[in-house]
Amino acid sequence: MAVRLPVASTTKVCQFAESDARSSRLQAIAACAASTSVRIAAAHGHRFVDVVKAGEPPFNAPPEIHPEMGRSFACTETLRSATGLEMSGAAPQSPVPRTHTELNMTISLFCWDTPNARKISTALEEMELPYTVHPVNLSRDAQFAPEFLAISPNNKIPAIVDPDCPGGKVISVFESGAILLYLAEKSGRLLPTPLRERVPVLEWLMWQMGGFGPMPGQVHHFLGIENETDRRYGLARYSAETRRLYKVLDTRLSQREFVADTLLIADFAILGWAWRHEKHRVALADFPHVQRWYQAMMARPAVKRGFEINLIR
Repeated sequence: MAVRLPVASTTKVCQFAESDARSSRLQAIAACAASTSVRIAAAHGHRFVDVVKAGEPPFNAPPEIHPEMGRSFACTETLRSATGLEMSGAAPQSPVPRTHTELNMTISLFCWDTPNARKISTALEEMELPYTVHPVNLSRDAQFAPEFLAISPNNKIPAIVDPDCPGGKVISVFESGAILLYLAEKSGRLLPTPLRERVPVLEWLMWQMGGFGPMPGQVHHFLGIENETDRRYGLARYSAETRRLYKVLDTRLSQREFVADTLLIADFAILGWAWRHEKHRVALADFPHVQRWYQAMMARPAVKRGFEINLIR
């Protein structure tokens, strides 16, 4: 489990000209990360970096893009590891990650502790792509900040910024399904190349995005309404539809180990919402094939790390 360690930090101040242009904002994020010489220490596949804010801006993002900080932006990176090893900012004292050892190559994940964000944290771990976590505090409406709008035009989490996009340019991606597709293409993992093999992955990814997410989400909403009269119809309707979707998934998994035969991004898309089955008031024992798949997914070391990482800090 990831734990915070009393380790040294490296702080750098990055100067950027302010601009309303989205590309300039993205370049600011990438450049500030690239300005540090911090390496990420790792062991047993763990790669964790905390980006620590200066102060408490309402938009809980890297400080270099927060407007209240003016034209000079402080970037502080604090290393953390699940290994119990103490490290300094200068050099790791345990093996470096197998890929992308420099902080400037890491993906920034803007998120909160939600099913859609857990899709991405678990997939990043499975793909062995290094990343930093930047919580967007939904309880403070941080997703509506103009700075986040530059990254996610729909004001929804998760979103990512990748300074190491193929082609050498920084890129931002919003919508969890699009992020999964991008990460799969970038890493060359969890998405087959032949069209015939890719079609079922896309089918079940879209199935999740269009149904097994929005419908359980409505169950969450109506469960929170105190007035029984107000919530009765909506809860009955969306609970029934949610159970229907679980049945569809159960039927699919009765014939195969994973939704598209082998482990692919569609499994991670669905897992984020199956993780909340108790909140859906769904007993997985009612859907034994989903239960078998869910237990197998949650037992994967990378998935465990993806759920252990703190997304709300």
